[in-house]
Amino acid sequence: MQFQVPQFIETESKIIGPLTIKQFIYIASGAAIIFVLHYILQTVLWFIFAFIIAAISLSFAFLKINGRTFQALLIAIFNFYWNPQNYIWKPENQPFEKDEANIRKVTQNAFSLESLISGASLKSTWQKVSTSKKPIIAQQKPEDIKYQIIQKPTGERRVVKKVDYI
Repeated sequence: MQFQVPQFIETESKIIGPLTIKQFIYIASGAAIIFVLHYILQTVLWFIFAFIIAAISLSFAFLKINGRTFQALLIAIFNFYWNPQNYIWKPENQPFEKDEANIRKVTQNAFSLESLISGASLKSTWQKVSTSKKPIIAQQKPEDIKYQIIQKPTGERRVVKKVDYI
């Protein structure tokens, strides 16, 4: 036995001509407000207010930004500005006391603390830590050194030397 599966269930049905009920209500309410203002305001002011109200009612009826309706976008904007979010970073690893026993426990499998503090072979230590590979800079000729343009997260661009690793 086959069943017919309804499709396009997110699409609203067109009730009044090419308009849905929501679109018709937005346009009709905007037209009603403009009609009432015609009898209350002078002609120049009426044209200004009529243009603004017509733009707003047409935006509510037809405008979609990134697949979201205009009223959903206004609600999101309102919630963003009136209900600010506070993000608090709580580290998983709490800081430890900086005494010699704790430092030795943390740096047990790392390089010796004395050699890092004294600066002995800091460059090679950093290369071992960051890549665990030995660079081949010594084998490159000055004309073989390549430059690369990188972009920082802030958008700033810099030219840096490109280092090839084995």
